[in-house]
Amino acid sequence: MTVPDSDVVESIKTLMKRARAAQGRIDGYTQAQVDLMVSAAAWAILEPARNRELAELAVKDSGIGNADDKFKKNFRKTLGLVRDLKGAVSVGVLREDHARGITEIARPAGVVAAINEADAVLVAPSNPVVSVGPILAVQDIASALANTSAPIVGVSGIIGGRPVRGMADAGLKALGVPTTAAGVALHYGNRPDGLLDGWVMDNQDAADADVVRDAGLAVSVTNTLMSDESAAAALAEVTLGLA
Repeated sequence: MTVPDSDVVESIKTLMKRARAAQGRIDGYTQAQVDLMVSAAAWAILEPARNRELAELAVKDSGIGNADDKFKKNFRKTLGLVRDLKGAVSVGVLREDHARGITEIARPAGVVAAINEADAVLVAPSNPVVSVGPILAVQDIASALANTSAPIVGVSGIIGGRPVRGMADAGLKALGVPTTAAGVALHYGNRPDGLLDGWVMDNQDAADADVVRDAGLAVSVTNTLMSDESAAAALAEVTLGLA
């Protein structure tokens, strides 16, 4: 895995400290207060000047894409998220199954706490450079992943030498990592020095499975393209089966 720049690490630590302080302030918020807070955050992102600043910063930091496209994406994605969250219950009782006598209650579970309590940790087939990479650069998260007794299994977002979506190929090229399922697996590495215990790759990449196994990872080869809910469920079953 790529070692993060020290300045970036310090910046992330500062942001994490601020986030924890904010968590303390909103502890006990009602559903209405949470909804208002989420809406305020969304509209703050959508504010044209701030959206433009974020778009230009994303291009500058990643070296990928252009600011105009990022501006449009920020707008579209944020509106979509607000739409998806509308009416979603996240405080108090989430749902009740009276027939089974089950009540699901919301509880705060930070990322580190969730990792510490997990039976398995799954690494999604997201962009390994600009999506997964920044998460792994957070020291507390990296430490939790390194010390968890739960198996960590990743799913390849590369099929047949191409990313399923996005521009992971450009980011991987910048790091000198091949745009292949095996290349990403070796980039993450195997524990204890790396991230993973297991790797799920697509049938199209079966020829490279032994390369990953030789690196010390357990491997499953299956259909990883989540074209519908049944395909996604089947992939989840295979991934958890490797954990």
